[in-house]
Amino acid sequence: MAKRSFATPEPTVAIVGGSIGGLTAAILLGQLDIEVRVFERYAVGDGPQGAGLGIDLDLLAAITGDVEHTPPHLRLRERRVIIDGQSRGDRVEIPVTAYHLLRDHLRERVAEHKVVAPQEVATVELHEVEPLTITFADGSRRRFDMLVGADGSRSVVRDAVVGEVVEPEYAGYVLWRGLIDEGELSDEARAVFFGVPGLHIAPHARQHFVAYPVPGADGAIDDGARRLNWCWYYGAAEERIEAELARVRGGEAYGVVASACSPEVRDDLVASAEPLWPAALHEVLERSLELDALRLHPVFESAAPRLSRSGAVLVGDAAHLASPITGAGARAAMYDALVLVRSLVDVQEIDAALGVYETRRLPLSRALVEQGRSVGWGFRLGRGRR
Repeated sequence: MAKRSFATPEPTVAIVGGSIGGLTAAILLGQLDIEVRVFERYAVGDGPQGAGLGIDLDLLAAITGDVEHTPPHLRLRERRVIIDGQSRGDRVEIPVTAYHLLRDHLRERVAEHKVVAPQEVATVELHEVEPLTITFADGSRRRFDMLVGADGSRSVVRDAVVGEVVEPEYAGYVLWRGLIDEGELSDEARAVFFGVPGLHIAPHARQHFVAYPVPGADGAIDDGARRLNWCWYYGAAEERIEAELARVRGGEAYGVVASACSPEVRDDLVASAEPLWPAALHEVLERSLELDALRLHPVFESAAPRLSRSGAVLVGDAAHLASPITGAGARAAMYDALVLVRSLVDVQEIDAALGVYETRRLPLSRALVEQGRSVGWGFRLGRGRR
């Protein structure tokens, strides 16, 4: 029987998930004139808007081949660490943007007819030699020569590749994440966070607060039009947030808005705020609560034991769901796609190429998840974990 190969006429590739990893794969495969279809569960303009993130402009240019056009971004010029009420700073140069701005930048580089949205994948059937079969939520079915699973933390493709359902594990701590318009803050707070755009870090005991400016929702980078991205990690035993965990597992994979959380969880948020934090940090928290401009994200982790099987391959969170405290999720997903396509160029036979990709990326995939576990370990200590 013939092997799956890109040397055969018109091979077809399905990409499940239209986020950073999936879109990067679509761009790179398109540069090889390989026919791709991206299936995204959310309609264009819907779905998660995400939060702030660092951006590797050199990596992005290598992927798109475009050094002149970049997503709207700011450059952080200072890193300021606040400990026991005292702060110290050093000079940095960190480009930052927001998730949806990077996603939209990538999506603009994928031909419109190649993205099918909204289209949710229900099941995946893998075959040793025959084309793969995708069944969609509406009952329709399609066959492809290769399948890229970029469908995130609750990946359907991952379950097919691994051969069983992989349930991400609660890490023992939560992340409160907020985005607040610059104009919603007092002049004093704006001077702290936007005077010299910087990365503000306030670690204390079992907590970790991070804040930095990002472009406005529409990509604006002018004074007064930006937003403050902030996140706060702290330990929470599983039994304390069972209802919120159930909501996330039930489909709210992108967090629970503060107003939908139980009163106990919201009260705990305010009570846990570190008294030694500067007034500007307390203002950000309190104002975000007033505006309902924050979400609770219980942190989950998982590392797939394998990355490929029978023409299917995993990238991004489907391969390595690491804590966001690593700050590496988007960059790792883009590198996954880059290494995947490089492997396909090096080895034209699909299954062999996917094996090469797994050899190249699996150790790094596991290391990324382990890095998150190591950094987040301190948040769990003394908090209890079931």
